[in-house]
Amino acid sequence: MNETNTYNIIHLLSLKATKNIEPAFAGAVHIKFHMELSSDKERCQNLLNHLTQEDRLVVSDGYVYPVFECGNSIEKKTAYASQFCKLCAVAGVAADYKVLPYDIAAEI
Repeated sequence: MNETNTYNIIHLLSLKATKNIEPAFAGAVHIKFHMELSSDKERCQNLLNHLTQEDRLVVSDGYVYPVFECGNSIEKKTAYASQFCKLCAVAGVAADYKVLPYDIAAEI
């Protein structure tokens, strides 16, 4: 399976996991890839290359994929990221995610 197909399948199945989530809180979610922990380093590199070509990868203390899908809903973004990481693990790509809730107090 090439890198485009791997990403597209993981992306679409992760979006499907968000369909029944009701949004309540805003925030951001970032998925971080771990090349050194991946069992299929070639597939991990291909996925990172694909995300780089799509301008979806941030290199900041590693390889970070910000979740833009699902608007501002932290619940939907978390559901997406959770499913994305599970599917990456099945594909031999090590990834985890971090939830960054929006802090209204920081705006005041």
